[in-house]
Amino acid sequence: TFSIHRSSGINAEYGDGNNNRTIEQDELKLILQVPANFLDHIELYKNLNKAEFNEIFEHYDRDKDGYLAGEELLEIVSDMMRKVEIDLTMEQLENLVEKVSRVIDTNYDGRISKRELSDLFFTSGQISPFHEPESSGGSTGSET
Repeated sequence: TFSIHRSSGINAEYGDGNNNRTIEQDELKLILQVPANFLDHIELYKNLNKAEFNEIFEHYDRDKDGYLAGEELLEIVSDMMRKVEIDLTMEQLENLVEKVSRVIDTNYDGRISKRELSDLFFTSGQISPFHEPESSGGSTGSET
């Protein structure tokens, strides 16, 4: 936060939403038009449940085609990096998106499905709710 002095040239009515003569971080983001980070309200390092993961996926799947690609993928990776306070140049971000895609795009179709993204979010022994359990019965052939 910072205080507004009459000589600062900052219009307190414009940016000081709560009229306390101080610009808080949220108010400054509005003034500077910093894009909001959707992931700020989600604790990424706890066990996400299926509803939380679906909320994340649906937010970034702007065209609602069931996949993340292009700008959608760039946005989610950017927000993930900002969430952990890592600032990247656009070139670094594009390189990271390419590397992430190579790892999680398991069918190599150039887009990330909900199941593929779940592999990124559900790690460290946490089982993704999008992976169906293997059937335990009914097999008559030999397993290989």
